[in-house]
Amino acid sequence: MPEDGAFVDAGVRFMLKVLFLYPLWAVNATFVGRDFEILARHFTVSKMSYDRHDPTFPLKIFRQMAVHHLCFAWFGGVHSFYALLAARMLGKKIFIVAGGYDAVYLPELNYGIRCEKDGGWRRTYFSFRHADGVFAVSQSVASALRLESGSIKNVSVVYNGVDPARFPAGQFKKRTVLTVGYVTQRNLVIKGFLHFLDAARRLPDERFVLVGGGTDGALQHLKTNAPSNVVFLGTLSNEKTAEIMRQSAVYVQLSAQESFCVALAEAMLCGCTPVVTRVGALPEVAGPESLMVDYGDLPAISAAIGKALNMPSQSRYRNWVLDHYRLEYREQALLRLLTSPAFPA
Repeated sequence: MPEDGAFVDAGVRFMLKVLFLYPLWAVNATFVGRDFEILARHFTVSKMSYDRHDPTFPLKIFRQMAVHHLCFAWFGGVHSFYALLAARMLGKKIFIVAGGYDAVYLPELNYGIRCEKDGGWRRTYFSFRHADGVFAVSQSVASALRLESGSIKNVSVVYNGVDPARFPAGQFKKRTVLTVGYVTQRNLVIKGFLHFLDAARRLPDERFVLVGGGTDGALQHLKTNAPSNVVFLGTLSNEKTAEIMRQSAVYVQLSAQESFCVALAEAMLCGCTPVVTRVGALPEVAGPESLMVDYGDLPAISAAIGKALNMPSQSRYRNWVLDHYRLEYREQALLRLLTSPAFPA
């Protein structure tokens, strides 16, 4: 909870003009949209997206920064680097949300911005080091930032938040094993979708459900190689996804890397028993009483899912999320950090 006096006057806050910057590919990311909604309740906010094919972006960001008090940028990258340069030239402030890929470095998985060959990671790390504040979505991301970019003093952990009202607990659970995610060739490994199919083969009498669309033929590859007890529901609305979560007994996240995993927290709100790998932020989000397995340990994964299916529905997983990852907690933290010290008029 914020301390008394931590926030500037609400009327003054609303007069502050915030440039909300994000890469174009993240336009439909729910966690990005929720941050915009949070800031729009307290500041005058304008959106700006970054298209890597736009050579005029440096000029555009300079013009936008000239008429805003601060920039709130989702993800480190070329867009945040140019926003930092503009902010420094104009005497403005910039805050960057570190989402994961921009912070971690996993060469064995060819994952992380440092694996890209264009050298953009140097600009990304520079922007992290020199921003007025960096908001890491988990302790795992914060640790990676400190290790890889040298960002130390300006990093704060501000967990992603979920809205309990949108994800009420389910009362009548089916013996369904659920996972949610966008299927790409990279995510077949990173998100553990191939291991999800392997677990389904080892538990042929159980129903496995995957919610999420896909690209580049990866989704079709999964469908072609899936056993008959796997159901693909495609892209669903948030409301329909929440309904599936309320009906499912188990939620699994078998990733090789996760920076937070909002879907996991949402499923736990709905009363799903979590089965997760011991990687990244998954142990943080799922909590100490979740069922944890090593990545790729198929016998252990199958055993954990079988155990979870036979566990009675318990409120402790929902309570863990309520205690740690409410959306209002993120809102309070962002306001405290963005308005302390208060910005100039």
